[in-house]
Formats: sequence, C-alpha cells, structure tokens
Amino acid sequence: MISKSPLKAALVTFGLTVAVVLAFWALELLVLFLFFRNSDEASWGVVLYGFFFAVVALPIGVLLSIGTFMKVKIQNPKAEPNQPLQRNASTGSVSIFQSPARRG
Repeated sequence: MISKSPLKAALVTFGLTVAVVLAFWALELLVLFLFFRNSDEASWGVVLYGFFFAVVALPIGVLLSIGTFMKVKIQNPKAEPNQPLQRNASTGSVSIFQSPARRG
C-alpha cells in the first residue's frame, strides 16, 4: 500500500491507525451493551480503557506515519527533488555534492 507520494502514504498510514482505534473502541462498546448493559462500573471502564488505548495508539500512529513518509521519500527521491544529482564520470556513482572543481 506504498504510494509514490510520501504525503499520501503517510496520511493513509495515519488513517488506518485511526480506523483501528475506532474499530477497537466500537468493539468494546458492543461487548459493553451485550453483556454489561446495567453496570455503571463496566461502562466507565470501557470509556477509560478506550481513551487510554487511543492516547497510546495515536502517537504510535503518528510515528508510523513519519516512518512511512521517510521510507517513501527514500525509495522515490524524484517525488520532490531538492537538489540536482551529479554523476561522477570516472566511477559512474551519483552524488548530491559537487566536486570542488565544478563549483562556480
């Protein structure tokens, strides 16, 4: 599910994280309403547990999004070029740094 656009890939990753958090919370609410319908303690437990799960999961989702952004950026450097690449004629290697003789 890696896109060529780094921002799009990061947003998809974060969206999937939010979807997992919401799906897990909805599953908790479903269990609450099916089995613990008249228990106040269980309802507060589900609300607090879902809140703390979101507090932990969303920053992890942000870190995963940043990692996905950087991964796509490294794999597809032409997405947003910052500097022109210089090819070394003798070795054929590519470098972003200019040799001292070529600086003008």
